[in-house]
Amino acid sequence: MPEISKFYGIIVSLYWYDHNPPHVHFTYGEYECSISVFDRVVDGEAPAKVIAKVNEWMNLHEAEILSLWEKAQKGDKLGRIEPLKEQGGSTMLKIVDAEYVKEYELLITFNDGSRKLADLKPYLTGEVFSELLDREKFVQYGLNGYTIEWVNGADLAPEFLYDIGIAA
Repeated sequence: MPEISKFYGIIVSLYWYDHNPPHVHFTYGEYECSISVFDRVVDGEAPAKVIAKVNEWMNLHEAEILSLWEKAQKGDKLGRIEPLKEQGGSTMLKIVDAEYVKEYELLITFNDGSRKLADLKPYLTGEVFSELLDREKFVQYGLNGYTIEWVNGADLAPEFLYDIGIAA
């Protein structure tokens, strides 16, 4: 599935030969959704702020999206569409600091100033995340501008981390 844009940690894609009506797929951390171009029906779940950002981007690039949709229906190579630019005072939740505490716990500081202690062990399942049960790999993480990303490419949506975290 070709990626056509990426912004705020949201990855927007199109499938080749996908079913009508025209729509885009997007992922944000653990969330996966699709949104139809014309009536903006959402299939899947994601934080409301994320869906709003995708809709804002779609409003700006609807003609380009439809052009790429037509190419995708023919199996043609797809180009990229300019990402949504940050316009001061973004309300998107971002992680600004993450400190290893112990075991699989991180103390996370968010851009709204809140700090949460998150125990990630129950969520380290599946092909990508189970690798992080090796504590040497778990502590190999960094910040990528909006969330925590581990060296194996795994990341979690800031909203998810906020929701599971305990106020610190």
